[in-house]
Amino acid sequence: MHDTEDRAHWFALGCEQEAAFVTDTAPHLGVSMCVNPAKARDKYAIDLLWETSPGVHVLTDLKTQNTPFFSARRYGKDPGRTVTFNLKDLKRYEERYPQARVVFHVCWTQTQMTIRGQTYRVPPLHGVWWADVPGIRAIVDRDAVQHAYQRRVNDTQGNAKGSYLLALDDLTLLGLLPVPT
Repeated sequence: MHDTEDRAHWFALGCEQEAAFVTDTAPHLGVSMCVNPAKARDKYAIDLLWETSPGVHVLTDLKTQNTPFFSARRYGKDPGRTVTFNLKDLKRYEERYPQARVVFHVCWTQTQMTIRGQTYRVPPLHGVWWADVPGIRAIVDRDAVQHAYQRRVNDTQGNAKGSYLLALDDLTLLGLLPVPT
């Protein structure tokens, strides 16, 4: 796995994943999305536009997660049904995009990990869930579980220092997809 702290790498990969999601995944789920044209002039602009009805587009950010947060049990969460969401992203969205949606594209490509001699496993899962920013705020206010990233305490690349742990069951399922073999 690539260094989790290499922000530039993950940013470039995210742009590739956005394009693939728009052309492959969204149509499979029966939804119409496109890459936000504002990204051409601002690489940090919100990722996508979701066409919710003809001519009506909602700002949408894509969070692709391929590796479960295997340590989620420490926080009372099921690692196979939990996604992470950066604390700084929620603040940014509330300030800049308060009505935006956040889409979580989950495809557990890694289903087991050994941490300190203990092996953790999750069942394969591939699907898409979403919530709007006020909905995420409500989940956080009701069930706030935060994880601080120990390797990012002294980060100078702009990486998030911590994340909220969100249960997939608290989000809206857009659809399940075939698990890649």
